[in-house]
Amino acid sequence: MLDAASSADSKKFFAVLDEIGDPNITDATGDMALEWIATSDNTLYPFLEREGLRGDGHEVRENACQIWLSTRLEMAEELLKRGALVDGPRGGSRWTPLMNAIIAHDPCDNTPMVKMLLKHGAKSNRINVSRLPGSEYAKTTTPLTMAAEDGRPETVTALLEGGAEPELTSDSWAGDDLTPLFAIALNNNPNHNAGPLGDFSDDAYDSSCDRADSALVSKFKLLLTVSNLDRELMPRTDYRTKDFVGITVEKVLEHRLGGGCTFSDCNGSGRVAEGRCLERMLGALLDFRKTR
Repeated sequence: MLDAASSADSKKFFAVLDEIGDPNITDATGDMALEWIATSDNTLYPFLEREGLRGDGHEVRENACQIWLSTRLEMAEELLKRGALVDGPRGGSRWTPLMNAIIAHDPCDNTPMVKMLLKHGAKSNRINVSRLPGSEYAKTTTPLTMAAEDGRPETVTALLEGGAEPELTSDSWAGDDLTPLFAIALNNNPNHNAGPLGDFSDDAYDSSCDRADSALVSKFKLLLTVSNLDRELMPRTDYRTKDFVGITVEKVLEHRLGGGCTFSDCNGSGRVAEGRCLERMLGALLDFRKTR
């Protein structure tokens, strides 16, 4: 059943589910079907090949994403209808199905899966804790931080509407305890997105922030309206953030831009790539402050 779930083979999946009956059955590693259905990482192209949704030149057919998503949503809905655990079999270092849905490394938009899981009660503020074996160090993250760093802007919106708390912080292995807004402002490549939009083009986003915002800039704009802009970065030892301790997101951006905006419109004019994206963030923040 898990094999059918991971490949979105609905015919095989429903046949095996009817035979087994248990929506929460796991394999030897503890994985359950809902986790595999929620994720879209590396599952799209095998599905397209099986369903004949790739052309002779290997181009993806126009309705491929819609068919692939609706197939997986139908499978997930049936599991939940039969009593599948929406947050997975256990916590700790295990990602929930919602977290799997957020990190969608493919050209399709997996936000409908995120919305469906939230509708069924998935915890939008679940804290994931990962520990190195035999070590006291731990890494924590939340669904919103994952979306801010790797997901689509539409996913950030869905999480905020689903009750995600923008002031919850996440700890990386390096110790930089950041809110999602700080994480974006301190990102080394604000003209890039580590998730699907880093590998696949989307007309709504521009990696140079020339014709449009980058995905990270778009997510920054969404988060700044619900975040505490007076919050200061707490003392940390991480080399990437130590120069910004004790200052707000606004000051972080000014520092990274060498003092502030180039021109009064603060829209990135006169800058390129990274600087243009950072200045668009600062400009959006300053404009928002004027309306408060």
